[in-house]
Amino acid sequence: MSGRGQVRVMCRSIFIGLLAWGLLSASTAAIAYEDATRLLTGHTNEILSVAFSPDGRIIASAGTDQTIRLWDPETGHDLRVLRGHMGTVHALAFSPDGKLLASGSADTSIRIWDVATGRELRAVTSTFGAVRAVTFSADGKMIATGGNDGSFRLWESATGKELKSVRGQFGVVFAIRFSPEGKYLATGSSDAQVHLWDLATGRQKQVLSGHTGAVHSVAFHTNGQLLASAGADGAIRLWDLESGQEHLTLTGHKSEVYALTFSPDGHALVSSGADGTVRVWDVASGHERHSLSGHKGPVWAVAISPDGNLIASGGRDRTVRLQPPTPPVLTAALAERIKQRGNEIGAPPSPPPMPEANLVIHPPEVKAGSTVTFTLTVKNKGKGPLYRFQARAKSDDPALDGHLFYFGKIDGGQSLEDTLTLKLPADRPDGSIPLRLEFEEYNGFTPDQIKAVLALKGLPRPRFAYTLQVLDDGSGNSVGNGDGRIQKGEAVDLLLTVKNVGTVTAQHTSVDISIPAGHSLRLDKGVVDFGPLKPDETKSAKVNLFVGKDTRDEQLPLHLFIRERGTNSVLDETVQLAVDHRPAPQVIVTNKLVTVGPSSVKIHSGAGSDTSVIASATKDQGLAVNGELGDWYRVQVSPQDIGWIAKREVKETQESMKGDMPIPTIAGAPIVKLFQNAPPIIALASPSDGTEVSMDRIHLAGAAASEKGIARVEIRLNGQLVTQRESRGVTVAPGGSAQTNFEFAERLILQEGKNQIVITAIDRENLSATRTLAV
Repeated sequence: MSGRGQVRVMCRSIFIGLLAWGLLSASTAAIAYEDATRLLTGHTNEILSVAFSPDGRIIASAGTDQTIRLWDPETGHDLRVLRGHMGTVHALAFSPDGKLLASGSADTSIRIWDVATGRELRAVTSTFGAVRAVTFSADGKMIATGGNDGSFRLWESATGKELKSVRGQFGVVFAIRFSPEGKYLATGSSDAQVHLWDLATGRQKQVLSGHTGAVHSVAFHTNGQLLASAGADGAIRLWDLESGQEHLTLTGHKSEVYALTFSPDGHALVSSGADGTVRVWDVASGHERHSLSGHKGPVWAVAISPDGNLIASGGRDRTVRLQPPTPPVLTAALAERIKQRGNEIGAPPSPPPMPEANLVIHPPEVKAGSTVTFTLTVKNKGKGPLYRFQARAKSDDPALDGHLFYFGKIDGGQSLEDTLTLKLPADRPDGSIPLRLEFEEYNGFTPDQIKAVLALKGLPRPRFAYTLQVLDDGSGNSVGNGDGRIQKGEAVDLLLTVKNVGTVTAQHTSVDISIPAGHSLRLDKGVVDFGPLKPDETKSAKVNLFVGKDTRDEQLPLHLFIRERGTNSVLDETVQLAVDHRPAPQVIVTNKLVTVGPSSVKIHSGAGSDTSVIASATKDQGLAVNGELGDWYRVQVSPQDIGWIAKREVKETQESMKGDMPIPTIAGAPIVKLFQNAPPIIALASPSDGTEVSMDRIHLAGAAASEKGIARVEIRLNGQLVTQRESRGVTVAPGGSAQTNFEFAERLILQEGKNQIVITAIDRENLSATRTLAV
């Protein structure tokens, strides 16, 4: 890549003699259409299920990342993330009124969610294996499920009560559907058969045989007389249920077919499969109407909107693609380019053409919310013409994906240029966006694809950090022994404090909180709304967690999803809360003063090193002790906050504590509180900003702190680097982590007038913080 103020990428065609030419001569590339596809991105792994709500206003998707995401199909924005499953989510189904969403997972559970709030209403967990299929009855009163144990089960949706269980010799049940009128239930399974069940009698009505591999999907026609099935043999079969005979076989997929759905009017059938395509079929004739491509890899799931105007599909490439069921018409801009440049075709010429492509990106680094221009130049260095020459942009970023460069006919020796100008979304963060151009030509004469990277500079955004502390001292709604740990049978308050460590205000901050479902765990609220958060502002809230006496887990995974919707700034974290299975010990009340021994120590939220770190202190720091338990002291971190420190890290003083509690300090400044996901904190003892001195030198003293450990501290005076001090990895104990506090002291020689001092601290994950003062 080269150029002045631009990125330039070149690519030449590779053409090997007449043999390759002969092989290419049968190509019949069609005119490319401008894409009407919208990509929904957010899942971190494969998508196995998608579903439209009955009113079409919400799309649900789920897969191997164990989350369920709800999307707005109009804007493409995610509405909320549902967490609770501890395994792959195989199946989703909305209730007929759209108020509930059912999900089935490899964790053997079926969960029912309130769509409006995202709250989990109930979970049914059993030992019969992964749940692979879920469906609601037409009246919404029943849920049918199937899975690995070779059975299907009926549940009462209002209570989760099991109504019926039918087990057979049909292997894994991959698909299950109620008929429109609610009389029958169809299942597709690994025995390569479709089974039809009479719900009134609970007996099998029909077995539909014809597939030669596992049946992955079944779907009822709106008239209830036709049933579609598809599976590992790559065929789609339409069955006449009155006669029990196969009506039509639809072929076109090159490999396994995974998902089926009828259009609302019943005239079309939509399928997806391992060949990476979504295909639309005419039900009356069995002919394929259209093939929709775009996914990279198998397409595991497909759904169609209630109005029939939108298809949603998801697969291995971690994206949900939204597109109309028919290819879009030519846009006015593309039609004009085709008119100007032609749409000619011709036989492979001899001598052949030889295209060379050159891409220029300007500016080379673009700010989020601004425009970027892509200029693609194609030169035919051969003798024969190129026909219908075009290039399409491919990118994981939806803003860059799918755009078309069209050149039409390019004669030998001719050079043509096409330009694309895009405005990038303002919510994109700093980063590098990979981009590639894939070429098409009527006779197959194309250069290799061009690969480039767009450097993106994000706008200032909020950034979130947090602390989480267990309160079990009887305050608030807590019931416990006061050691800051979770014992079985306790109801603890989780004190969540969120801080905006970014440079701009978070206009609306909320936190989704979830834990694994189970009768022995209970969280009193799942969403905390903090509202606006200014830079450096903190807000706190308490959530009560009950942990039953029958809990067996050593750790409880607590999921925190902190977000600000305006800029799409998020922090997605899982915090492991340790569970103490010993009988709850009694904290001994005491009253003494101690001082810190090592150069750097951590103050924990509870009496144990497996609890969260909430603050740090340095050597000779004075701390007030008001309780002790085993090897730990309970200390006052501030007039409002308490923490725990290991006894081995402090020394008792001869002085007894009298009067008011002394406020702990680090190098003369208040003790540093630590936040997870935060850049380092810099505390200065001297000088103060704006200090006036009559001497030519000054003493700079302070400390930097980070829960991750400080790597180095840099000090600059009037733009010049004065010193760079690196941490030597001092540990608080054998096997401990790098020092959280790093003290610094430097004598600086000043110039007459205003001097600027800049202190930069970098932690061991390369996050940095800067403190600037004038003297």
